[in-house]
Amino acid sequence: MGKALSLDLRRRSVDAYKRGEGTQVEIAARFGIGEASLRRWLRRDEGGRLAFDDSYHHGPERTIEVANMAVLEELLRESPDATNSELAALMATRTGLTVSASTISRAIAILGWSRKKVPRRQRSRCRAYPRSS
Repeated sequence: MGKALSLDLRRRSVDAYKRGEGTQVEIAARFGIGEASLRRWLRRDEGGRLAFDDSYHHGPERTIEVANMAVLEELLRESPDATNSELAALMATRTGLTVSASTISRAIAILGWSRKKVPRRQRSRCRAYPRSS
């Protein structure tokens, strides 16, 4: 997959076609872009969905909001030996937010913490720490 083309190039190529400065093939050749890219941008522009900015993000919204991330960090400091499932249960108790162990794992990574798997007999000696930069 190639690099993303600049937003300025996208707008200029779509505008040139709309002004009737050539066919799709000619406009694509003139701007050095693929014909399929120009067609896609034109289709999105007609539907009012052409995102010429970076405000659109793929995927669902985060389940754990910023305020709850602070709660999770607090839980990590209080219970460094807790598993992700245990942290999810603690999070539900403290905030009322029900999340999966996978969501907890992703949130821990976003916080920049690292978790090491430690055998159960050694858990009391292990600590969860923020990653060092």
